[in-house]
Amino acid sequence: MNGESVTVADDGSHTFTFTGVNPQCMGDTISATLYATNNSVEESVSKNDYSVRQYCVNQLAKTTDATLRTLLSDILAYGACAQTYMDYKTASLVTSGGDIVSPTYSSFTALSGLSATFSGTAATGLDWVGASLTLTDGVAMNFRFYAASTSGLSVKVTLDGRTETFTSFTSLGNGLYEISFTGIKANEFADTVSASFYRNNAKLGDTVSYSVNTYVCSKQADSNAALANLVRALYNYGASAAAYAG
Repeated sequence: MNGESVTVADDGSHTFTFTGVNPQCMGDTISATLYATNNSVEESVSKNDYSVRQYCVNQLAKTTDATLRTLLSDILAYGACAQTYMDYKTASLVTSGGDIVSPTYSSFTALSGLSATFSGTAATGLDWVGASLTLTDGVAMNFRFYAASTSGLSVKVTLDGRTETFTSFTSLGNGLYEISFTGIKANEFADTVSASFYRNNAKLGDTVSYSVNTYVCSKQADSNAALANLVRALYNYGASAAAYAG
């Protein structure tokens, strides 16, 4: 584990949190090995029999909570669509197999009227070019912009009271730059993500606002059927996660 969190309970037990499971890998076995030194002898114990899919299957078999059952089912549906979109182990989709007890997948309702919005007055030499998502390794929101100069420039991205400040940008050439914002929770897919320019810590220019569901709205009927199915499944997963979170 690199950079993952460890929680220690009052009883001394440790919980290790690993977040690096891409959606198309929900069926892959997660292996964990614990190392310790006992009287100068290194010992280890491994666990190699768990996956996101297995967790969902286990929970579906024992819970009667309707909102949780829908969430678990929609997680699996999203994983299967990600497998198809990424062409990853499509012969064994996570939604297949007789061990899944009565999944209750959500039906998709088409979205309308969602688009990026802008507030404030544009500044000379700065311009928002576009916003989009990357879905290959989870959900990342990308903001692309033009800047005549990046000297002293930063971009602050805010979601649900959390703010991340970017001071380095991916150059795309000809004054175009891009930043990628991650860490969007499933129950926040409908929430607004706002990005603003700052120079030498002073806000300037306009602010662009976007959401995961805005992207879903634009791609829900895409000519690439695998992408259309993926964003629909992503929406259902987000909606069921929000419903379960209350």
